Amino acid sequence: EIRPPEDVPKLLAALRAHAKDPSHCDDMIWRHRTKRGVVVEVRLEAAPIDFEGRSAMMVSALDITPERQRERQLLESEAKWRAIAAGVPGFVAILDREGRMLWVNRVARGLTAERVLNKPVYDFMLPQYRAVARKAIARVFRTGRTADYRAEGAGDEGQTRHYETRLAVIPSPDGVKRVIAVSVDVTESRRLEESRDRLEAIFRNSRDAMDYVALDGTFLAVNPAFERLTGYSADELTRKKKFRDLTAPEHLGVSRRAVDQLLKGRDWVEFEKDYVRKDGTRVPVHLTTFVIKGAEGRPKAFGAVVRDISESRRMQRIQERYEAIFLHSSDAIGYVKLDGTFVSLNRAFERLIGYEAGEVVNKLRFQDLTPPEFHANDERVMRQLLRTRGSTEFEKEFV
Repeated sequence: EIRPPEDVPKLLAALRAHAKDPSHCDDMIWRHRTKRGVVVEVRLEAAPIDFEGRSAMMVSALDITPERQRERQLLESEAKWRAIAAGVPGFVAILDREGRMLWVNRVARGLTAERVLNKPVYDFMLPQYRAVARKAIARVFRTGRTADYRAEGAGDEGQTRHYETRLAVIPSPDGVKRVIAVSVDVTESRRLEESRDRLEAIFRNSRDAMDYVALDGTFLAVNPAFERLTGYSADELTRKKKFRDLTAPEHLGVSRRAVDQLLKGRDWVEFEKDYVRKDGTRVPVHLTTFVIKGAEGRPKAFGAVVRDISESRRMQRIQERYEAIFLHSSDAIGYVKLDGTFVSLNRAFERLIGYEAGEVVNKLRFQDLTPPEFHANDERVMRQLLRTRGSTEFEKEFV
């Protein structure tokens, strides 16, 4: 009557066993129901006795409800902890003061738990990282505070991998006896960091101006060369300006067409336009623009490499002027290679020799139009020009 109904069959079985063999008596855990209806757990200890000439049992009962609750909580906590540790993508280990692995959640491919357990974690690191790990583990045991370190070790495929490890204390009433180590493979993130650092170095130090622009035209980042080109600081551009603010009004159309082509699937587009600098002056530029896509493959921003073409434009104008002079000069002008082959000639030269340029250029040599008696002098003059790299005057005849 003082036990929950579902426990009665077990009680009756125990009594029957005792009736068959009075010496049969085990220490057992039973549930009792108090007067208030609360169920508690008790540990029973029983011993057979003779009571007034009858066989009986002396039973003592100890309330172990709080102890059993703590045991269940610990078991639940351990089960949760092991489930979490098993699901961690990295390596989790419990270490003692010597760095020996007392427990691990998993091992790298090619290893077994037997090979790893009770072995120092340092045995599975590259030699140059062992001192760093030793110091970190010793510091945690000494201070009771967490510590981190980086090291390289073997991965699942046996190749070298980069790991970041965090060490933390496992609380104990009698001081720090164990630490937990959680190692995460950061090889890919390290590679991405190194790649990013290289790209940032190129971005910062490039002689060409570079910028990143949001889809709405807002500047996201510019390099120092872009600041020098436009006269604006990076802060002024990224906080206040859009790319159209720097574009000459008559060139806004070509910029819009380039953006449309990129949004329609072109990977990159080249075009020229004029920038308006902060001081109001203009600078002609050549742009190579490209799309920056997000993880889902959609356009996220635009990038551009911008080259100042002021000098090339100036040289182009000079070349155009000289070409005009060359073509329309009343003096016969021709260019020849070192072997005497004609490269170009102007209209006055055509009239002088009676040939059209198409009949001469890359077909005839200077000597082909010269009488034989002048060949020796022509060769002497050529040698003199090659030696002095200057100019000279002489007379001859053409055929």
